[in-house]
Order: sequence, then structure tokens, then C-alpha cells
Amino acid sequence: MVVSTTNTTAQRPATEQVRADAHELVADAIAKGATVHTGGELPGGPGWFYPATVLTDVTPEMRIFREECFGPVACVYRVGSLEEAVELANDSEFGLAASVWTTAAEEIARLQDELEFGAVFANGNSASFFGLPFGGVKDSGYGRELGAFGIREFVNIKTAWTA
Repeated sequence: MVVSTTNTTAQRPATEQVRADAHELVADAIAKGATVHTGGELPGGPGWFYPATVLTDVTPEMRIFREECFGPVACVYRVGSLEEAVELANDSEFGLAASVWTTAAEEIARLQDELEFGAVFANGNSASFFGLPFGGVKDSGYGRELGAFGIREFVNIKTAWTA
């Protein structure tokens, strides 16, 4: 079984600092033994582009294991069981969204129940749908946007009572 965590935005970094921060996390991981399968180097030229980067052999001693990387960087972990995958995924202070990939309906149900994220997508990437509430748990925020739950986050309810 392979678990992929991204803690990332799929878009390229918007500023020089965001790109520098992403590269700093990647460089730290490489220096501490992570394997780079693609990307991982700052390109020359104008703009703040950062190449899609895939890392394996990431360990808890590496900053990227615990910190959000706002660049196109994926850390791929090999695990031996569904239990180990859930434990690894939940071992984070963040919990915005997770994606699981399996054809087994019982695994989907279990993962959607056991993963500690505000949204768990099965066989598809994290996305916002206007009719469904979206938001995180843990240090990924509280409350929801979108859908009926989301609109209520922006409404102040007043009780007016007269005897």
C-alpha cells in the first residue's frame, strides 16, 4: 500500500518567498536522507516557478513531514497495512482534506470514518463543490464554507422575544 501526502497547493508558488519556503523544506528533507524522484531543484529564469517534486524516504525528523508545503511537492510513503496508513495520515496537526484511492467499498467507508480530516475524497482529488460544506479540523481551521453549513457560518442569528 502506498500513501501520498501533499500538504500542498496544486498551483505554482505565487511569490518568491513561497517558492523559497517550499525549496527550504525540500532541501532539508534531501539533506536528511529523502530520495528525490523528480524536481527538487530551483530552476533558473524569471518568475517563481517551482518544479513538481516527488520525495520518498521522508521521516519525522524532516521538516516537510510536519510542515505545510505550499508548492507542488508530494511525499510518498510505503506502508504495510490500512491501519498503518490511517496512523500515518492522522499523525499530523493539520486536517483539511485527504484523498484515498481504492476499489474496495469497505475500505472507502472505513477510511472516510477513521481519517481525521474535514473532508475525505475517495478516488478523486480534493475539490470544492458549491453544494457541499468544505473546511478543516485540527490546525487547518474550524467552521465550513460552501453549502448550507457554510452559509450559516456567515450569518448572525438574533433571538427577539417579547413576553
